[in-house]
Amino acid sequence: MLLTALLSLSSIAAFIAVVTALVYPSKCKSLERHLDTNVPDYAEDQAGHSVWYKLRQDLEGKRMRAALWNIGAYAVGMFSLIAVSDMLKAAGSTSHIVMILIVAITGSMWLVVIRSAIFDSRKSNLDTKRRYPYGRQ
Repeated sequence: MLLTALLSLSSIAAFIAVVTALVYPSKCKSLERHLDTNVPDYAEDQAGHSVWYKLRQDLEGKRMRAALWNIGAYAVGMFSLIAVSDMLKAAGSTSHIVMILIVAITGSMWLVVIRSAIFDSRKSNLDTKRRYPYGRQ
């Protein structure tokens, strides 16, 4: 009974991890597109400036929420899979489903980590381009 509950929990966690890993790149891409637009000058357009920053915060929040869901699903899934693996070893049984779920959860975490590194590099380049529009001197 406990084994079934832990396998169900880890399967749900793996599903959440994979879905968030697939959604996360689109969140990063939409934020990159927004950061690539020009920021309205505060002196000329206060409302436009405020809306631009509000949208940036909203997109950043959605991106971070997807990453945090992935981290949470990874933690829950791995803890339950470690327990399931130990139970199966104690019973002298093996199951390939445990390895498949571990690979799915770990792979989804790696996808988020790699996309985060790419996003941070592009964000840094955009910030540098905005700060030095005519190149470094």
